Amino acid sequence: MMQKQLRIINYLVIVGIVYRNITFYKSKLWDSYHTSVDNIVDILFDAVADENYCLHGGPCVPKNYVSMYKSQSYPDAIIIGCKKCGTRALIDMMCLHPQIKALRREGHYFDDFYALGDYWYKSRMPILADHEVAIEKTPSYMLSRLTAERIYNFNPDIKLIVILRNPVDRLISDYLQKQARFPKAVVLSVGETYIKNKTNTVDETKVHVQKGLYAKQLKPWLEIFGTKSILIEDGNAFTKDPLPTLKRAQQFLGLKPHNNHVYFNKSKGFYCWLENSQTKCLAGAKGRKHPKIPSQQMNILKSYYTKPNEDLFKMIGKRFDW
Repeated sequence: MMQKQLRIINYLVIVGIVYRNITFYKSKLWDSYHTSVDNIVDILFDAVADENYCLHGGPCVPKNYVSMYKSQSYPDAIIIGCKKCGTRALIDMMCLHPQIKALRREGHYFDDFYALGDYWYKSRMPILADHEVAIEKTPSYMLSRLTAERIYNFNPDIKLIVILRNPVDRLISDYLQKQARFPKAVVLSVGETYIKNKTNTVDETKVHVQKGLYAKQLKPWLEIFGTKSILIEDGNAFTKDPLPTLKRAQQFLGLKPHNNHVYFNKSKGFYCWLENSQTKCLAGAKGRKHPKIPSQQMNILKSYYTKPNEDLFKMIGKRFDW
């Protein structure tokens, strides 16, 4: 009888481990008893008599899995923006540091999946050792004050990273991404898409145009978190030389600088890095070549963003060479 009970408990441990790592909605059962999946699994682990966590006559859970499992935690830092400013390259390069682990896919917990609860969010995080930190990126976070409030309520001490880019360059990159995804739908040029033909002024109703108004987006974040909790970097400078940005980001997280895998590729003409024995570069699939835009249209776009850029520089206390 005792052996049968142990077998049942061991099967439950395996099921708990698997279930813990699957995206799930918190059911009414958990809410009613105020019990998290973490607690359920902890109880199951404590109940197992066999120190090897082995199914009798079957497979074993690794001896160190309990400590590994319990080290899954919420992020220490979040890259909150901005879209098409280098967030993917930044998080990939940051993960070259041996103490940084990341949720590689965009989290979207605080905007799209908030109803799923904190334990769902935690279940997506990487497993950490004691000396490691976890980060995630979701560039759309920066667009919403509600998201800022949710993150602050979640953890007022969390560190936030923002990478920004010349808003004209950002706008063109957004256009190119849309064109690549919907080639039959995007038939107008950049100028025809974002500049009104009759007045030769920027169409402010376009969402992609609004995303380049950084000061407006950052204001609520600075009001809620303050300047010390947010690291703001220049995406254009990062593309030209990522090492200073990486160093500041690592120090911001309280880590010693580590850039051994980032190097300038002379034949390609830009920075690359080694990841899992494979070479990745800044100008890969994420670096689509920008089309040549008539100077008059470029001047209209640059002029539109001149004042918002100045508002940004005044707000953050530094200037970028845009």
